[in-house]
Amino acid sequence: MMKWVKLPYEIGCGLCPNRIYPNQPALCIELPNVRGDKRRRYRCVDCVGPAPPDLPDVVVTRESTGGGFTKKPSPPKSTAAQFTRARLSDADWTARILGERD
Repeated sequence: MMKWVKLPYEIGCGLCPNRIYPNQPALCIELPNVRGDKRRRYRCVDCVGPAPPDLPDVVVTRESTGGGFTKKPSPPKSTAAQFTRARLSDADWTARILGERD
């Protein structure tokens, strides 16, 4: 599928060494049988001809600054039990080697 778009970022043309800068028109070619990032190819105006004049400008949306969490994350409940003072002193092998502890 081929369609004209305006990109919010800079990218290189796939046919020539020109750069396509933000908010410039580019021809987007989508390859339906290719997976991943190699699915879209972009071509500049110099390679494929003039773009239609009625392309809308790029609208950049930002995510909320909440970090993507809907509620405050809580630490795992087993963390405190694993690292208490008594547990660490029982597993202190250096004290046992020095004869300070049996």
